[in-house]
Amino acid sequence: MQNRAELLNLYKTIPKKMITFDLTGRCNIKCVMCVWHNGERGATPKATLDFSSLKKVVNSILDAGVSYDCINLSVSGEPTLHPDFREIIDYLFSNNENKRLFSVLSLNTNMIPFTRDLIDFTLAKVTPGRGHLFVTCSLNSASKETGILVKKKDFHDRIEDQMKYMIQRKQELGLTYQVKLDLQMLILRETHAEAALFVKKWSDHFIKHGMKFKVVANVFADEDNVINLKREFEHTRQVECDTRFYDTVTRLGLETDVGREYASH
Repeated sequence: MQNRAELLNLYKTIPKKMITFDLTGRCNIKCVMCVWHNGERGATPKATLDFSSLKKVVNSILDAGVSYDCINLSVSGEPTLHPDFREIIDYLFSNNENKRLFSVLSLNTNMIPFTRDLIDFTLAKVTPGRGHLFVTCSLNSASKETGILVKKKDFHDRIEDQMKYMIQRKQELGLTYQVKLDLQMLILRETHAEAALFVKKWSDHFIKHGMKFKVVANVFADEDNVINLKREFEHTRQVECDTRFYDTVTRLGLETDVGREYASH
């Protein structure tokens, strides 16, 4: 079994051996910065990976005796919208005794469809010897007003309730390092002014539950819980994005080299 130091080192780096199943191209929101779903780049495919196709690939991997550092379940859409999401989570963890398939199962979610019931179901699958779970939570706001600007609808209360519930259940189930939570805010025109509020809000919540965490700027981090301020990528105005990112994170006392050459101070 991997010890804590080995696992956190895996969290800190891009896995050398990773396979991605993009479960669905569907999403429930159209965030202003999203290259897939904001409607500014033309039509995007909304395909969903068939569960039987995923099983066929996984069974071939198991037959070949191959294991991965990480299996990732999301690229272009919200993975929890997949009609067979529960069955996929159950299938992957059930076939991962002694980590014969993966060390870490990774997914990126906006937390809106991640209901309390689904959180309980997913966390219950993380049992000793069957791998770990890395959940990137794309929150991208600290207030209701900014949330509406970014997501174009008001999901603020639902997101906060479900995020807090996931943190609570992680603690109650004793999943200290078996589940890694990465709470992210992209530094956008709409969000940069409340970056400090975002950090304080979620720092206070982790402290309330007596949980270790780290505040970082656009990096993989060697901690079980992370508050992560992320750089926006927009090639038509990358200097602007990098300057805003650098100014924001340095104002908060975080280290980064992104945008240093464009620093306004």
